[in-house]
Amino acid sequence: MKNRRLSREAAMEIIFSGQENELNEQGDFLEDLSSMKETDRKLLDDKYIAKVICEYTAHKEETEKSISENLKKGWNMDRISRTDKSILALAVTEMLYLGDSDIPPAVSINEAIELTRKFSGEESVKFVNSVLDKIKKNMAEKETDTDIDNEKTPKEEVLSDADENQLSAE
Repeated sequence: MKNRRLSREAAMEIIFSGQENELNEQGDFLEDLSSMKETDRKLLDDKYIAKVICEYTAHKEETEKSISENLKKGWNMDRISRTDKSILALAVTEMLYLGDSDIPPAVSINEAIELTRKFSGEESVKFVNSVLDKIKKNMAEKETDTDIDNEKTPKEEVLSDADENQLSAE
């Protein structure tokens, strides 16, 4: 059975290793997992990893912009550790670009928090959670705005001929 948590770790590792270099869009990035044990490699969900890495590569600028826009006042991307940036990038990619999949934003946030605990530390957990929570709230606001825009305007009531005659008689 494929292990999504382990697959997220692998995807985060690929993003971490590829931040300075462009990731291979053909899917050869799985070769970058040299540190992973062979037994763990068999548990990876290669389709998930390929999808998230390809979406990250395609939307890298938008992903980083989304992170940057949701930082606390006075913070910028340069202040964030490379590990935390990688975790944030993975979670934001899942939230914004894999939204049609089976991954709710709350799951992406929770998994990012677990990755942060494992690879970065408790200090970073609040930071990562705060940024991702802001992004989730912004997503919800945009969905609400879209829903309001898509609502149909109330149709005018159609008056029957008898109603029109009655109105004109008055």
